[in-house]
Amino acid sequence: MKFIATILFGLFSSFSSQIFGQSSPEALGKSLINCFQGDSISQLKKHFPSADQLLVYAEKHNMELNDEKISALKENYPMLIIELNSKLIDLQKDGLKKGIEWKMIQTDSIRTSLKKSPNANMENDSIEINRVDIDLHYRSNNYRLVLENTIEIDGKWYLDNKIYFREMNED
Repeated sequence: MKFIATILFGLFSSFSSQIFGQSSPEALGKSLINCFQGDSISQLKKHFPSADQLLVYAEKHNMELNDEKISALKENYPMLIIELNSKLIDLQKDGLKKGIEWKMIQTDSIRTSLKKSPNANMENDSIEINRVDIDLHYRSNNYRLVLENTIEIDGKWYLDNKIYFREMNED
C-alpha cells in the first residue's frame, strides 16, 4: 500500500508541476503583472520551481550535486520561497508608496533577452537563461519590472529571486 501511495504522490507532483509555470518568458511576465494588478501576490508561489524541479534542472545541466547540497536545498528552499514572496509584497508596496494604483497600471511591452551562463562544472556547457523586461506606465510615469533570470524546466518557465522594480527616467 505504501508503494501505491508513493506512486500516486509522484504522479500528483508531476501533474501539479505541469500546471504551474508558464509556457514562455513573456507569459511569465504577463502572469506576474496580472498578480500585481489583482492584488494576488500569494499566487506567485506557483511561478517558482519546486526543490525537486531544481534538482532535475541541476542534473540535466551536469551541475555537481552531493547529498549535503541536496539536503540543504530541500531544507532551506521553503524559507527562500517565503522570503521571495515577502520581496514581491514589498515591491508591490513600494509601488503603492510611489502612488501607483496597480489595477490601473498599463503594460507597454514585455521583452526577453537570452543570456548564456557558463556552467561552472562543465567546460563546454552553458545554461540558457532569459531576462524579462516589462515596461509599464501609470499616468505619466514609466516603470520597469525586471525578471533577471527565468529558467525553463520541462517546457515551463519559472522565476528566480532576482526581481527588480524601478521608475524609468525620461531624458
